[in-house]
Amino acid sequence: MKKQGLFCKKAAYVLLSCLFFVLLFGCKEHTECKNIYISSFQDEAYGNVLSKALPNYDIIYQNRPSIQSFLEKGKGIVTFDVLAQSLMQSGGEYYWYPQTTATVIIAVDRSITREKIKGWNDLMKFQGTIGMSDNFSEAGFFIAAMNYGLKKKSFSSKFAVNHLAQRYKYKQLEFNQFNVPIMILFDYQAVSMNKKGRNLEIIVPEEGTLSFHQGILSKELLTFSDDFSKMMEEEWLCCEGSARIEGYYPSEQAYSTAVFPKDLEKVHRELINSREYINRDIYGTHRYATATAWEYTFSALVAMAFFSLWSGCVVSRSTEKRITVALMGIGSCLTYWMMARYMKWQFATDTLANRYLWYSYYIFIFALPCFFVLLVISVNLSGDDKLPKWWKVLILWESLMFLMVFTNDIHQWVFRFDKAADFWKKNYSYAWGYGLVYLSFIFPMIGGAILLSIKCWKSPDRIRVVFPLAAATGVVLFGLLYVNRVPIAFNADLTFTTCLILWLFSESAMRTNLVPVNTKYESMFLHSPLSMKILDLEGKVIYRSKNSEPLSEEFKKEIIQHREPFILKKGEHILLYTEPLVGGNVVWREDMSEVDELRVHLSNAMEEIKKTNQVLELQREFREQRESVRAKSLLLFYLKEEIGDRLKEVNGMAKQLKNLDAKENSEKYNKILSRINLTATYVKRRCNLLFYVNNESISSDLLVTYISELLEFARWSNIQSASSLNIEGDIPLEKCILLYDLCFDVLMFLEEVNCTELMLNLYQQKEIHMLFISETNFSAYIPSKKLQKQVSKYNIDLKQKYLGEVQSLEVLIPLSGEEE
Repeated sequence: MKKQGLFCKKAAYVLLSCLFFVLLFGCKEHTECKNIYISSFQDEAYGNVLSKALPNYDIIYQNRPSIQSFLEKGKGIVTFDVLAQSLMQSGGEYYWYPQTTATVIIAVDRSITREKIKGWNDLMKFQGTIGMSDNFSEAGFFIAAMNYGLKKKSFSSKFAVNHLAQRYKYKQLEFNQFNVPIMILFDYQAVSMNKKGRNLEIIVPEEGTLSFHQGILSKELLTFSDDFSKMMEEEWLCCEGSARIEGYYPSEQAYSTAVFPKDLEKVHRELINSREYINRDIYGTHRYATATAWEYTFSALVAMAFFSLWSGCVVSRSTEKRITVALMGIGSCLTYWMMARYMKWQFATDTLANRYLWYSYYIFIFALPCFFVLLVISVNLSGDDKLPKWWKVLILWESLMFLMVFTNDIHQWVFRFDKAADFWKKNYSYAWGYGLVYLSFIFPMIGGAILLSIKCWKSPDRIRVVFPLAAATGVVLFGLLYVNRVPIAFNADLTFTTCLILWLFSESAMRTNLVPVNTKYESMFLHSPLSMKILDLEGKVIYRSKNSEPLSEEFKKEIIQHREPFILKKGEHILLYTEPLVGGNVVWREDMSEVDELRVHLSNAMEEIKKTNQVLELQREFREQRESVRAKSLLLFYLKEEIGDRLKEVNGMAKQLKNLDAKENSEKYNKILSRINLTATYVKRRCNLLFYVNNESISSDLLVTYISELLEFARWSNIQSASSLNIEGDIPLEKCILLYDLCFDVLMFLEEVNCTELMLNLYQQKEIHMLFISETNFSAYIPSKKLQKQVSKYNIDLKQKYLGEVQSLEVLIPLSGEEE
């Protein structure tokens, strides 16, 4: 365990060092800037005015300019009085410069429709398509103005939201689409469209609508030039307190139904609720996910508290140190992941802090599989067993994957997006590295679930694995749906849902006893077949089994005083054991009568086994001697059967040689001697082949060696030979012996007829060809009786041919075929 802890510390140091250098050198972002944020939908008109009026500031266009961006990176933001007042009341020194008014109006494209529209009621009766922005702040203003016109006594937006939801359901409402017949806009937005060539009729609803002050909220004092009003008029914009430009805006009389809300705080609450209105009521998403800032915060705090308490409970429930570490690791990952999610929503989505808090999710995404696998493998390990090395490799791999994610701003191997763009988080795509990231999370989960299933399958209670497997399957399935952006998963909260499913897996694994925990100990102790008790430090019985017997007071006092393991013999066969525990002692009683009886039986059985072993050893020695004699007899039988006739020939020739004088009959003496050498060589190699009797085939190299040796000894008989032995692979043993016997038999024949020259060619095609070429007439050659039987058995052809001055004997041996 010390080595494993040392490895984990080293891995953590390396990871932290890499992160430090990444943050120091790879992720710098300029924070000292003087930016004023403005909506891209403002067109360039208002931006041009501000660029001229405030030349020392950078005008930053964003689709969704956020208050958080302004607070973190900018010096000013173009916003409305409702949002400005809310921020100014929260504390801090801010400066509000109202510069124009914005009234919620209805814009009718007269190049598309001739529908007569005077106000909200006519709009509700319109059967065509209308358009509006789904930006939470702008949509909130539009919904509040619409509801005010229809229900003047209340700013509650439910009535307008229900109408918009019905339109969206029947595809009569298009968000962020402005090529529709009718749109709900601010009046300055409609004027901007007309400036670009649209034919929009701007209608101030007769039932009433809301107007808002628009301007710049700044962190510092701003100074505008005296001709600021003129600059605004040149861009068709109206200054605060000035009359609207005739011809571009409706008449002042038409604006009589537009009012400025007195209770800006109430309107601000409705703007906050607009996120929920659009997501949950109109889009129909986020039914089971957080949709508002309050819900995000509340769910995160509740989840953090719950997972923290659960992690603490795990310590008291787990029985093994490694399992405790694994469960605590899972609980900590769930808690801190929710904390990172909570912190991320405290920063603007287009800031560096928000992006790296998003990346930090992957600390826990990669740590969870490691703790998950540790939990599974620890179930099957005892305290002294070492963790497998591949678990350390898994930690190293997950660490590398996290580094790749955390350095994504440098290489964008995982996510592709424009860091400089506003609202980049909604406009990103996955790169090739995300596949590795996803598999690095999913594969360990699947592998751990399989290992747990295999372990459980050996148990008779297999059904209990269903619940943890269902949770593990849920994580995999939810991840697949989220990556593929299926609405039911993509619109849900990734962090909260994944954490909840992983918690369900861990808890169900403990509840079903797949992971050992110390619950139900009291019931288990009570129904134990052993006679046991647990005493506290004062000798009071805390737990007892049904079979336990009462203890004497003297024995209890002895236990309290000694506080060390000891055994007390009570009677002839009864033993009392005691061992100290944390906060007490455990005492159990064992009846040793059966053990003593078994010990006597075991001693007697050992004596009987010893005698039996002695008898078996004598039988083994006798059997070995018998088998040795049998093997020798069998070998002599094979020798006599195979080469007995050749041995007789050698004995006969030896007797002839003994009766000859080497000097007087030197020629005959040498001839007999050469025949003895040749025959003896044959007998020796023929005996060698007997040892391959259990082999189906032997190497052709061995046959070539033996034949070459015969030809070498044939030179003693004045038979000069030239050979070409081209054969490869393995040859069946019987046919190899036959070839060797034929070669020897032919050489003996040639020696008898005083042949002096021989050419031997051995090669293999479909059959094995052995070709003897000599001046000798082979018609006189007759194989021995034993060879004739073998030739007939294997369908061997012996072909004699005249080749002019020489003759040939060709032996054809088929490699396969039926024997006769």
